[in-house]
Amino acid sequence: MGIAVNKRTNTIYVTGEFSNDVSVIDGKTCNARVTSGCRQKPVHALAGAGARGIAVNEATNTVYVVNTVANTVSVINGATCNATVHSGCGRQAAVAPVGVSPRRVAVDEVTNTIYITNAGSNSVTMLDGRTCNGRVHTGCMPPDGSSVMPPKSTTTPIPPPPYTA
Repeated sequence: MGIAVNKRTNTIYVTGEFSNDVSVIDGKTCNARVTSGCRQKPVHALAGAGARGIAVNEATNTVYVVNTVANTVSVINGATCNATVHSGCGRQAAVAPVGVSPRRVAVDEVTNTIYITNAGSNSVTMLDGRTCNGRVHTGCMPPDGSSVMPPKSTTTPIPPPPYTA
């Protein structure tokens, strides 16, 4: 299970690893001071099998969800799926193939790079957030639409730690 917050929309996103979705919670009505909205059933956004790690790029209003079982990252448009707008939550998100058994995702908003750790292949996948975000998907999938390999991403093996005696 993972959690991420979009401060701009005051939305909390929580992954459901076994339900393969993301709960979308209104931070204005469910927080440490106001709890009136905490008991409401949250809206759910579709993700992939084993939805686990999650990160938000506030600059592009995009939510990235790591799908451990599917070896993919779901790319959700935060402009149409947030605390107040739910029209895009029921749609299937764009998907970017990554390494084996991805676990965590982080966003560098300065370089617009998305980093995904892949436990099963001991690697890091990097996606270009300019071409793989909530509105633009050309860099998320191979040109033929298959999910064989990411065309505009880089998967880099992680070197083993140095030996110390």
